[in-house]
Amino acid sequence: EPEPEPAADEAEPEPEPEPEEIDYYAYAVEKLDAAGEIPEGYIVEVDSETADALRLHVYVDMGTHTATAGWYELNKNTLLITDVIFGGTI
Repeated sequence: EPEPEPAADEAEPEPEPEPEEIDYYAYAVEKLDAAGEIPEGYIVEVDSETADALRLHVYVDMGTHTATAGWYELNKNTLLITDVIFGGTI
């Protein structure tokens, strides 16, 4: 015998929504700025990115060289930001 058609009020449940995609760069910049780690006029540039981490370079272009304010790494799983130079977390 064929399977009976489900009644209209027995519709299939909605699929679970996908977890919201995080803009890791924006998240890290917001946290670093709030912690006072980005001096005015400095650039925050992505140095490298893997599936689990985002490494950021905070610097200013001095014309003949760059002046580094810091190197930071965001753990995408825990959302903790580590100060690569001095240690500790933001």
